Amino acid sequence: MIREAIYRRVVSGVVHPLGERLGIGACHTVRALAERQWWRPEMLRARAETKLRALVEHAACHVPYYRDLFSAAGLGPGEVRTLDDLARVPLTTKQELRPAFPERTTAGNLPGTRRRRMMTSGSTGVPLQFYWDRAALP
Repeated sequence: MIREAIYRRVVSGVVHPLGERLGIGACHTVRALAERQWWRPEMLRARAETKLRALVEHAACHVPYYRDLFSAAGLGPGEVRTLDDLARVPLTTKQELRPAFPERTTAGNLPGTRRRRMMTSGSTGVPLQFYWDRAALP
């Protein structure tokens, strides 16, 4: 019990602040999550919807697959504003994404130097390949 308390103090008081100063993204994320766990539900929802709007806008502008998906559904990117609006976006399957990779599923504004090719384990029978933004990895 005492060891756990010391560990928590050292990690939160020394390791995380040092990691943030050194630019280690995970330390910043841990601190942000620790703060957000106490947010009211409406604050969490507002944050999620802000992030959703930015994600949909980015996908519609830079990823051909999603631009066409939204268009076929009669949706402009500005029409997906709330979590409830997600019900209007057609589902996408791995089978649809596989043949479209990488030309139609990769954001055109993500430089090749930041792309890291990855894949799922293939537990459904066939792995799914995708790019991960190297800037998001830490």
